[in-house]
Amino acid sequence: MKNYNIAKNQSGLISNVSKQALQRAENLPQGMQQQVVIDIRGQAVTPVQRAQIVRGIVDKSNGAISPSSIRFKAE
Repeated sequence: MKNYNIAKNQSGLISNVSKQALQRAENLPQGMQQQVVIDIRGQAVTPVQRAQIVRGIVDKSNGAISPSSIRFKAE
């Protein structure tokens, strides 16, 4: 689970998650899938921001993390 201030550090979140995904993909057993939970509790994150984060992670991780493997924890 990742907890970042989205308003101040959205790009940092995308970069960090993507970098870790690429590193972990090298050692991931066959058939296993990485998933990301982004903790946005207490933050006002718009649907557009969520879509930007998902697209950024998918793009920067070269698909190591799929859009369906990223979810947001709002409560």
